[in-house]
Amino acid sequence: MKELSSEEEFVQLKTDHVRLRADYANWTEAIRGSAALFTKEEVTDGFLEALLLREKQYPTGLPVYPYGVAIPHPEPDVVLRPSIALVTLVDPVPFKMMGSPDEEVLVSIVITLALPKKDHEQQATFLAQIIERVQDESWARHLMEEAKTSTDALMIFKSI
Repeated sequence: MKELSSEEEFVQLKTDHVRLRADYANWTEAIRGSAALFTKEEVTDGFLEALLLREKQYPTGLPVYPYGVAIPHPEPDVVLRPSIALVTLVDPVPFKMMGSPDEEVLVSIVITLALPKKDHEQQATFLAQIIERVQDESWARHLMEEAKTSTDALMIFKSI
């Protein structure tokens, strides 16, 4: 599988945008915690509100085995620079399921995307790579069971 992060890539995960074994009670807390990893150079003040609103309207929970994944992302008008945040949870929290909002998915991995409006083709390619990556059982197992530090998580995110 191709690495997601390289010099020519659209967006890169950085260690300061990783939080491992976070403890949140629900999906809104998980999104708030993830949003806090972004800087003012990357997103506007309306980023968190836009994330929560979009998640309510278009849920992003994916029933991936063995660890559910959510990929929240706001409308692009609150994004200044492409960025990504990765949060793993101590205990899974329910998110509404993408495509079936009446159902819930227990999510252990939250990948929050901040993608600007420009570069639409790159966005589509990047999203396809993320979706392919999270469906790989070994990737999720490595991330959840072997990453002890942000650097570990970054290497797993990039390499599998």
